[in-house]
Amino acid sequence: MTVIGLLAIIYAFAGPRGELPWLGEWMPGIMEHRGYSLDRVAGQLYLGQEGIFGLPLGVAATYIFIFVLFGAFLESTGAGKVLY
Repeated sequence: MTVIGLLAIIYAFAGPRGELPWLGEWMPGIMEHRGYSLDRVAGQLYLGQEGIFGLPLGVAATYIFIFVLFGAFLESTGAGKVLY
């Protein structure tokens, strides 16, 4: 998964206007694009709605809160001892 993610980020930089313009010359016609700058890729990965501080963080925070609340409920009622 890490290798696939790194390849996708490198592909985003490949292009005549990207951070890796020399790599864009090696792309075949259908894979060719203009390339993206570091600012644009970082903004998309972190600050956008699809980025880590967008929807994924909201979903993670929601479900972590539910599990912590459920664990506190089990602990306070004594039902947590049944699970051991």
